[in-house]
Amino acid sequence: MSSISLQEKDKQDALTVQVPNYGEEYEEFKTLSKKYQGDVLRKLLRKIDCRLVPVFALLYLMSFLDRGNVGNAKVAGLTRTIPMSDKQYNAALSLFFVFYIVFEIPSQMMLKKFRPKWYISCLTLSWGLVMSLTCLIQSYRGFMAARSFLGITESGLFPAAGYTLSMWYSRSEMASRVALFFCAASVAGALSGILAYGISFMDGLAGMEGWRWIFLVEGLMTIVLGLLGPLFILDSTAYCGKWLSDEEKNFLILRQRYTETGPVPPAEHFDWKYVKMAFSDWQMIFQIGIYVAHGALGYSISFTLPVILKSLEFTTYESYLIPVPIYIVACVLTYFNSWWGDRRRSRFLHIVIPFTGAIIGVTICFATAGKKHITGVNLFGLILIVFASYSPVPTSVSWMANNVVGYKKVIAMGMLMGIGNCSGLIGSNIYLTSESPKYQTGYGISLALAAMGITCAIVLKIVYARENKSRDLSAFVARSLTLV
Repeated sequence: MSSISLQEKDKQDALTVQVPNYGEEYEEFKTLSKKYQGDVLRKLLRKIDCRLVPVFALLYLMSFLDRGNVGNAKVAGLTRTIPMSDKQYNAALSLFFVFYIVFEIPSQMMLKKFRPKWYISCLTLSWGLVMSLTCLIQSYRGFMAARSFLGITESGLFPAAGYTLSMWYSRSEMASRVALFFCAASVAGALSGILAYGISFMDGLAGMEGWRWIFLVEGLMTIVLGLLGPLFILDSTAYCGKWLSDEEKNFLILRQRYTETGPVPPAEHFDWKYVKMAFSDWQMIFQIGIYVAHGALGYSISFTLPVILKSLEFTTYESYLIPVPIYIVACVLTYFNSWWGDRRRSRFLHIVIPFTGAIIGVTICFATAGKKHITGVNLFGLILIVFASYSPVPTSVSWMANNVVGYKKVIAMGMLMGIGNCSGLIGSNIYLTSESPKYQTGYGISLALAAMGITCAIVLKIVYARENKSRDLSAFVARSLTLV
């Protein structure tokens, strides 16, 4: 027998050990898997995409719109009506993230207790109400309280959305769908500017300043979305109704059970050992590093972009509108980067490229800050920074999901989002108005964050590659277990 055939026999033996026959249900899954390939699978995924992705993208858009509109409110006169120093303003922004972080992991655990459609709808109504009532604040303490309650009520959305998507899509399909969330976040930046521009003409209407109308109008939009939520938000395949056939439902359920965790059904009950496993997993350190780098870049530019544009001698109205094309271009680049990563079944390169763009963009912005007649170059730099603010995370989250299974994945996702959102504490404090237009601290820390993101990606690439190489599995099984 040739050496090649011996190697093939060894792989078959290993596969026999790793993937035993689990009875009729597993055999049914293998039969359905042969049918749901190519065009048949793509048709099924399109049906799911049309019903699931737009709803969650819209929810995430409103979430980012409501948490980020404070930058436009500041330009519209918030800090003139309610006097506060730079440190006080940044401290209030930080409170949002403190409460967001504290309540995110408990919210993740509550997903096992409630159906997602009702839970997510209640969350949406809650933060919409908080945002609307923010228009009534009369003091700095009121502003701090409003940001705190907004953090509490928004904390559960992303874990709930990510968990719901994971019940419908395989690991290799997740990145491009999660990317739409972050595309929605960048669209929120564009929409926020357009809304702020329109609402600014309401300044003085009913005796209210323009910034109050920004909070009220955008909060009411969120409340309407929350009321409509139960009609459009999907739960698991068990509640999907008649738009899927029984065979399609069965395939999706079995695919989740036998592909996402191997041929062993995932644990149905919470156990503290999964928390311990998630917190002791070395890869979480570097995944969190990537998330912090992206988040700090994103929040810093989201809160500060209108102010940066004003420092370039744009008018208030121009400061509202100029971010629109910046965020739209970043949105297109973010989706293309994640789509390309899914198509190539690659993760590493599609994390490094955006962070490299951030280094170039920050360097351009710092070098051209305060100089006349080169505004176009400065705006190009801002586009690169905004691109890096959203693009790495869909790929990074999918990369982690590809390497963590079972209930541990649920805890790890909550841990990643919870600790990773500490980035908001960094991002809300690094751009200081007193340093305008150079913003030495902000641009300097942004460079360090981008470098940290690249470093973490390199470490993960090396270690994952070694782990994959050591697995003596068939090419198909190795490819489905881990994407690098």
